[in-house]
Amino acid sequence: MFGLSIIIISTFSILVLSAAVSDLLWFKISNVIPISLSILFFISVVLIDWDIHSVFYNFLTAIVALFVCFIFFNIGFFGGGDAKLISAICIWSGLQGLYEFILIMALIGGVLAIILTGFRKINIPPNLRNIAWINELHGATKQVPYGIAISASALATFHQFPIFEYIINVHLIS
Repeated sequence: MFGLSIIIISTFSILVLSAAVSDLLWFKISNVIPISLSILFFISVVLIDWDIHSVFYNFLTAIVALFVCFIFFNIGFFGGGDAKLISAICIWSGLQGLYEFILIMALIGGVLAIILTGFRKINIPPNLRNIAWINELHGATKQVPYGIAISASALATFHQFPIFEYIINVHLIS
């Protein structure tokens, strides 16, 4: 089970990092990432034999998160990819890990917005203007690649998500 646990944790981390990189480079998070995270969750649940009550509450947390994120998306607070990524991570966090995940995400997002505001006010060297993603990030747009904050928060807090606590305590430590 040790190897399986490492594969689950590594795959989760790679998918979350992929979302951050994608959002940074293209201001877009492919639907493949949140779908893959959700599928990985259900495969993991079966493979580690996690209890059905926990699965239900984590799934319910993700559904509520999707509803709330849909509202935020409709008022223009963040993009559709961000909404789907948050919901896909919430299926992992459950209610138990949600508070820390959202709090850290908001803090990192605020710092990211401040950094981008400063970055967009400075003149970038001509050789960096030729790099498409830097030029787009520096542009006058009000977009913030919030997938970076979402992903950083998920990676900083995943050890507190109930399923990962179970994986770590039951399959890695024992």
